[in-house]
Amino acid sequence: MAGHRVRVFGLLLGVGVAAFLAFHVAAQPAAPGRFLSWATSPSGSQRSPAAVVQGEFPTASPTATPAAGQGPLGALTVPLSGLLQQLNTDTKTTANGQYSILQELENALRDRVDEFLNWVSARH
Repeated sequence: MAGHRVRVFGLLLGVGVAAFLAFHVAAQPAAPGRFLSWATSPSGSQRSPAAVVQGEFPTASPTATPAAGQGPLGALTVPLSGLLQQLNTDTKTTANGQYSILQELENALRDRVDEFLNWVSARH
């Protein structure tokens, strides 16, 4: 019975956290310059009729955009960046090691197949 209550509590807690995050994201106003909308074009960057005829794609305005706020997890940016760079380095090292092992296995298998084919062809 206690296990059932723990599962229900965990489910309700998960739903509550998801709802909180959804409301938090929805409540933040869109800062000008943060997003490129394809639905409407800004009044300052109207395309010329020639650009429309030539099929030119809309681009973001060339003005400098304000830096995005760091948000609630902004303090984790620097540590996470370092951790992700270390993970990339470790992954690359592991992948190189695995690739070299696969090359050695491929070469050994090729040698065994050649030996077997030479043995078979010599007997007949």
